[in-house]
Amino acid sequence: MAWRQSDGMSEAQRLHFDDVNASLQQYMHHPFLAANQIQQAASRFHFGVSRAILEAAGVPLAEAKAVVEALLLLAQGLSIHEDVNLVSERRRQLTVLAGDYDSSRYYWLLARVGRLDVVSRLSSAVCKINEAKVTLLQTSRLSMLPEHYMDLRETVEGELLYALARHFLPENVGEVDRLRPVVRAYVANEDFYRGGEHPHFSARQVFEWLSAAIVQFTGPVSFVLEPVASFVEEFFVPLRDRFESHTYLEGNRG
Repeated sequence: MAWRQSDGMSEAQRLHFDDVNASLQQYMHHPFLAANQIQQAASRFHFGVSRAILEAAGVPLAEAKAVVEALLLLAQGLSIHEDVNLVSERRRQLTVLAGDYDSSRYYWLLARVGRLDVVSRLSSAVCKINEAKVTLLQTSRLSMLPEHYMDLRETVEGELLYALARHFLPENVGEVDRLRPVVRAYVANEDFYRGGEHPHFSARQVFEWLSAAIVQFTGPVSFVLEPVASFVEEFFVPLRDRFESHTYLEGNRG
């Protein structure tokens, strides 16, 4: 299959996280939520991968900005719901409200640029994400096999991105599978630092996931994957280098 040729910086490449995050903070802001210290933040990882997908698809800047912002709002709305069991009853209600508020803004953003087709695609992804979350909630994390746990967490963190890639790169759906090691590396890194005293993965396992993501995009890649390859190098190489010292220490303790 022939990939389209590069014509310099694409419009989507002109998106910067700080600018998008500033817009998101305005969308997510509500005086009542702010007064109760419900704080939200956009995901740099989901920003980087979604921008790379839209860059590869040649999506115009205004549309790309709306789609990235909508995906980040939806991702944040889904993510903040995961924290409802960690807070008091009042903050639990406010946290759910914040997630629902984010989701309503996501619909508005896509409708504003006439991309209701994207709403349909992402809504299907949300169904898969919520199914995975239910399984995670019903099963003790410590009793779950690592591979099963990773499969579920990959769905939670990656399904929106896979849906975006399938929608905007329909002729290259086979490339979606190459995003999976990237999502898994992100999951392993996040869970290592958020797992408390019992992270699901060891430092050595995280190092291996990070290395697998980097190797996936080392060397020549098709043009459609060049933006993803650039993001992987920027985002994951520093993380992998940091985990080299972790694995060295683990080896010495062994």
